[in-house]
Amino acid sequence: MGTDFDRTKPNAFVTRNIEGDNVFTSYAPISSLGWTVFVEQPIAEIYAPLYATMLRTTGSFMVALGVALVATLLVRRRVVGPLETLRQGVERIRKGDLTARLDLKTGDEIEILAEEFNDMAAHLPSMANRRSLHNISLRLYPRRIKTAF
Repeated sequence: MGTDFDRTKPNAFVTRNIEGDNVFTSYAPISSLGWTVFVEQPIAEIYAPLYATMLRTTGSFMVALGVALVATLLVRRRVVGPLETLRQGVERIRKGDLTARLDLKTGDEIEILAEEFNDMAAHLPSMANRRSLHNISLRLYPRRIKTAF
């Protein structure tokens, strides 16, 4: 083996056995008999529990990552999608489409917000008519309106 032993105290090290495999070798002297007892175990057997723990930890991490990904997709579908639909409805009204309505059935606050949006959109044409009448009044009777305020 080519390793020097101090046969007076126990020791342990990694070396190669007779077949050339890496092994963990430990020895302890038995002074009453004048013997030294050697024990060896293949490195693969020693590290097997460590590798199993690493595999379980990695597997658990991958499962947790998958759950987080699914949760993210659900949040996106449940929250971000309806909010994007709401934003598009506001954009349509901003561009002058006063008939824009939203059909969101989420069962939560976003659905309530969409219903309120639809109520507001339903009142916009009458408000636009009132504003047009007000502008016409300003042009026809400018003095009367200015003195009224």
